[in-house]
Amino acid sequence: MRKALLAFLLGTTCGYSLYLGSPSLPDSAVEGFFISKECGFGLKLGYQGDNVAHKSLYVTNSHVVDSIKQIHYLMQQGVITLNFVNRFELYGSLGEIQFHMSPKVNSSIQDVFATGNRFTWGFGGRGILFSFSKASLGLDFKYQLASPHFQWMTQNGAPLSPIGASKLRYREWQVGLSLAYQTDIFAPYLGAVYNQMEGQYRQLPSNILPGQESYFSMKSRKKFGMAVGTTLTTGKIFEMDVEARLINETAFSIAGNVRF
Repeated sequence: MRKALLAFLLGTTCGYSLYLGSPSLPDSAVEGFFISKECGFGLKLGYQGDNVAHKSLYVTNSHVVDSIKQIHYLMQQGVITLNFVNRFELYGSLGEIQFHMSPKVNSSIQDVFATGNRFTWGFGGRGILFSFSKASLGLDFKYQLASPHFQWMTQNGAPLSPIGASKLRYREWQVGLSLAYQTDIFAPYLGAVYNQMEGQYRQLPSNILPGQESYFSMKSRKKFGMAVGTTLTTGKIFEMDVEARLINETAFSIAGNVRF
């Protein structure tokens, strides 16, 4: 059974804005492989995946680019989590991210950029602020960084060659508050998030933007959103989370952890 759970965890694949997660996660899988729940300390290893189909953004230097018509990104990460007294958790993540975006330069020029799968990392923490009976109220904070190089570009459908230094500098941070209710093996939850994403397209080819410009920047237009999801766990060893996010973005996440 344990081998099957580990195989599922390591074999799951999905895309990774930022995943919020259930406020009950610090107190969900309280029994580990080796560390007893009475210890006051726990270690989790897991996976997080996020598929962001759409995100509301605006261009900060709009004299160069009119708008971001579309941005889509996938992120997959391995995660290590330290649990304290089943109330608070600190976590760090390492993985890969891939972007596909469509900047609209003006009414007659449409660019499309794509990166390969490139390194990304992040960190954060979560904690249960208040719990009563089967309900939990929790707070989560996370930060994510990446600097992927572009793999290919097109302008009005014609291929362009990105120069070696062409890349997207990406960072995103998020604070979320959520409420969960445990019922049998499920803990459905509803959350509100404040999310800020910033990106800068750097060292672009000189012929791709007007005025020989080589960069432009973007930020989140809608910063507030909501998340709805559920945690699945028997309270021992393994926990799994699925989540959808709305309003400021359209995204789906899946996460799983094994507690040792």
